[in-house]
Amino acid sequence: MNREPFRDLRKHINDMTSYEIQVIRNAIVVAKNNSRIRVPNHLKDRLRQKYITMDDVANTIERGHIIEAHIIDYSFRVLLRLHKEGTNKDVCVVVELVDNVIVTTFTNQSADTHKTLREELYDKDLDVVELFSECKRNKRNKR
Repeated sequence: MNREPFRDLRKHINDMTSYEIQVIRNAIVVAKNNSRIRVPNHLKDRLRQKYITMDDVANTIERGHIIEAHIIDYSFRVLLRLHKEGTNKDVCVVVELVDNVIVTTFTNQSADTHKTLREELYDKDLDVVELFSECKRNKRNKR
């Protein structure tokens, strides 16, 4: 299937099927186990700015909760979130799962329940598995 790049598609964890969650989790495990998750240079500056360590990032990738899938122009991104022990903060990491690169990281207050979440940005009916497959196919076709 050849179509225009996806524009800002999102699906929240609360709307994902258990199969969609498992596919995402498996992709993270495969990338991590193959040491394929890359850390771009700009991320090192971001870590210093936000007082986040690489251990925090690794722990969030390993044990973090999936919050959302976000697809932009065949870039399949997943937001992960994990409480940072001894603080009132959660570490959030965005991992791009087609190229296996960490996009960004930031902290959020642990008590933040996202009352201001813009639900209109999310599509409950997105097929995350199909979109992930299409993003990977698009990358292979560009080689």
